[in-house]
Amino acid sequence: MIEDVKYKIGRFFLKRFEGETQGKRKALNFDEIKSVCILSVIASEQEWKALIEIREKIRKDWGIIDVKAIAYNSSRKPPKWMNLSSGISIFTKKDTNFYGKPRHLSDTKNFDLLIDFSNTRCVPILFHVKSIQAKLKFAKQWAHNKNYFDMFIKVADNKESTYFFNQLEYYLKIINKR
Repeated sequence: MIEDVKYKIGRFFLKRFEGETQGKRKALNFDEIKSVCILSVIASEQEWKALIEIREKIRKDWGIIDVKAIAYNSSRKPPKWMNLSSGISIFTKKDTNFYGKPRHLSDTKNFDLLIDFSNTRCVPILFHVKSIQAKLKFAKQWAHNKNYFDMFIKVADNKESTYFFNQLEYYLKIINKR
């Protein structure tokens, strides 16, 4: 019950949070992407390994060197399996205020593509989404995030992040194909 109250308070403040400007959005073709920001709520070691794998796939297979990944874990301290040397920025409940706003938001560097792999509603991740400037913001389709993203892919709850990533890759390749 307390978590639901915190969530509602967080959503209230999230709506009033200025964040990035909406003026630079556009549909991108796969070949136009030069920088990517990945966001994800990590609740298990399996999700952590999938995030690392996806980040490396973007670097190697897509040929994009500028890949930033930000992971949120709802515990007070990151679990031991969340390796800090992985190059992924990690923040936890301790790094947020009472209603979920991160104490240190992402830099507002311009990214071509922002991808949210979260499998659950998460106010701290949505604060990052609003603070990051990106030409295209992509996420799984959830009722709570429809105002923060440009494109969605409907994915069943039992599907893993790698399935969502494969679908994302497919759709990016057909957008504005010339």
